[in-house]
Amino acid sequence: MSSAQDGASQAQPQGFPELQEVQDVQAGCQPQDGPAWQGGPQEGLELYQRVRDYQRQADTGGLEYQADSRGLGYAVVDLETTGLEPQDEAIIEVGVVLLDPHGREQLRWDSLVNPHRHPGPTRIHGITPDDLTYAPELGTLAPALVELLRGRVLVAHNIRFDASFLLPALRLELGAAALPRKISQVCTMNWARSFIDTPSRSLVRCCQVCGIELASHHRAIDDAAACAQLLSHYLGVIASEYELFPHGIPWGEQLAKAVQLWQQVPRCESSQVVRALQARVGR
Repeated sequence: MSSAQDGASQAQPQGFPELQEVQDVQAGCQPQDGPAWQGGPQEGLELYQRVRDYQRQADTGGLEYQADSRGLGYAVVDLETTGLEPQDEAIIEVGVVLLDPHGREQLRWDSLVNPHRHPGPTRIHGITPDDLTYAPELGTLAPALVELLRGRVLVAHNIRFDASFLLPALRLELGAAALPRKISQVCTMNWARSFIDTPSRSLVRCCQVCGIELASHHRAIDDAAACAQLLSHYLGVIASEYELFPHGIPWGEQLAKAVQLWQQVPRCESSQVVRALQARVGR
């Protein structure tokens, strides 16, 4: 083997047997035109490797989790949509923040989504038709979203809204078998008054009470990041207030069970996931 080949071999990420397959599709991942492309092929590879590294324990059939009932962690999501009714409206932006079981941030990922229709109330979310011109369709992004959710508790502020859009949309794009029939969920809005003294459970008000910066409300990644910090605040209260939470995390069983719920769900093809991660278009 030549020295150049040795270097290439050493550069391959550990625990990533699909690397060559993913490298083979890199050339086809970048759009041919349009100004909205953000990030190079290597970014998708590195991000996918990080996601797979976090999932590595789950690949053993959950055996390693028997010694650690906290599970894999959380996938905190926020969506911007064209309206309020999932059967009539569409997703136009998605933000995801991954947290470990302690509430520490692992990564962020977001993208605009082209629904091939008007984005709806621009006065609220600030997204215009021009913003969506070069954005990928949800079907393109779906494999990445599934792998970001895999093995984790799904978290949102008013999760009934976000889950009612996201989960049916992913099943529609990838098939019912792409997700577990049941997904562990935590709603930071529903738990708000158990952890903070607030007259309103809105994300803005909860963040104000907890001293959390909400950079740009109704921007998906900023709302997801604020929700993630809110969940981290809840976990901090649980850790410090034993008398109030003698049994630990109230949703601890869901956290541990999340990995098991995904064990029978086949993984999306690595090339599709990397293509999806690379296809993101931000604001």
